[in-house]
Amino acid sequence: MTLNEYLSLSGESVGSFSERSGLAPSTVSRLRHGRRRPTLYQVEKIEAATSGKVRAQDFYGMSLSARPLKRAKSAKPADMPRLCRTSR
Repeated sequence: MTLNEYLSLSGESVGSFSERSGLAPSTVSRLRHGRRRPTLYQVEKIEAATSGKVRAQDFYGMSLSARPLKRAKSAKPADMPRLCRTSR
């Protein structure tokens, strides 16, 4: 369910939802109309405020588990830049 659908079906205003979710009304409005993609923090707030009815998948149009995650390479000391140099 999209945020727009949720707000329309529930009859809740952007102002009321923003208070419950802890997000700015302008942010809620932009997310509702698809003018902005949410951050992970915002998705967590929206999922909590909607009791899981609006999820990250609803914003990004895909299942988060649809694409396998790539493993990060293990960092080796030789790959890391020298951040601290000591002079003698």
